Amino acid sequence: MENLEYDRKELFKNWDECGVDLESYNKAIREKVNKIELILEKSKWDLENRIADESYSNKIEQDRRSPAAEVNQKLQFRIIELEKEKDKLEMQVLTDKKIHELEKSNIKLQTQLISESQNLLELKKEKEFLTKKADSKEKTSFVMMKKYYMTIAIAGLIIGGFVGVFTFYENNIEKDYVMLIGEHAKSKYLVQNLRGDTLKTWFPWMITGSQILHVNILDNNLATQEKIDVITEAIASEETIEIDNSFTHKGPKGTTSTYYKGWIGALQKAAQQNTELYIPINFEFSNSKRPVGDITIELSSLSDPEGYSGYTKSIVDQGEILKSHIIIYDVNAISNEQLSSMMKHEFGHALGLAHSSAPDDLMYPVIKTEFPYISECMIDAIAGLYDGKKTSEVECQN
Repeated sequence: MENLEYDRKELFKNWDECGVDLESYNKAIREKVNKIELILEKSKWDLENRIADESYSNKIEQDRRSPAAEVNQKLQFRIIELEKEKDKLEMQVLTDKKIHELEKSNIKLQTQLISESQNLLELKKEKEFLTKKADSKEKTSFVMMKKYYMTIAIAGLIIGGFVGVFTFYENNIEKDYVMLIGEHAKSKYLVQNLRGDTLKTWFPWMITGSQILHVNILDNNLATQEKIDVITEAIASEETIEIDNSFTHKGPKGTTSTYYKGWIGALQKAAQQNTELYIPINFEFSNSKRPVGDITIELSSLSDPEGYSGYTKSIVDQGEILKSHIIIYDVNAISNEQLSSMMKHEFGHALGLAHSSAPDDLMYPVIKTEFPYISECMIDAIAGLYDGKKTSEVECQN
């Protein structure tokens, strides 16, 4: 220790002998040390920053290679694909719009064509009507001439005149009764239960005394007001007509039978009998596009493949009719007189009647009678059906 103190003193002594300012020297040394410390501190800070930058770069690289980055990249690709699909869909929408416009234009042209066809058909019908009217006038002139010559014949030949007058009178009376229906119309009917099984046709409507049956004439372009009136008249008319039995082969000349021009009049006549069930006499008519109602009537422009002009299908359950549907085929090709005859026939099926066994009766399977009215035997068949008689066949005696 003493040696160390001695050495220090000797050192300072030597510094003093050399004329060196020790304090200034120490100050200079401290400044250099401070500079070195600053340089070291800056180097340390730069090194830390470089390490931090490299760590951040490594982290970015790791993130870029991570699953999340891959998902993000896939999403970007999917977005690009969706944008392409969007462009395609926009092009498709434009194409569909053009197609829709073309279809609308086509429908409009078809509608115009149908309208023109209907106008042409109406013109043809009007031409036929005018032709028939002209023929009728010619026939009337011929009849007048015939009357004139017959009058002369009567003046010359009294007996021959009486015979001629009687024949002429008979022919004109018969013309008042006859409603020509052209070609013979065939009819078919079907009765099924709710399971679709075909049944025999001895089923009536089971109603209360004042219950109304709703008749719906389906509203389509064929159901014109004229045809609706014809159908309604065939059902609702109460008018009667007396026909000489000799014309229908049911009795001698001079005796007559009462016929009904519509079903309501005939049903009212049948309801006068004391029957087990109420006979329908109240009907309400409508014209709806939907097949609602107890009895629906459909007019069709189509032809039946089997050649039938009319068809009636009734649905029954537990011994009673629930609903009946009538179709009249090829309605544009038939006259109003034919429509009326077929309507009366098919409505008889809708009420529960089967076919008649008499060829001259309206309910015969092939409508070929010259007197398409509702006969007394049809009224008796209705009364029997609603009185519990287990048959619906119309039995007419000639």
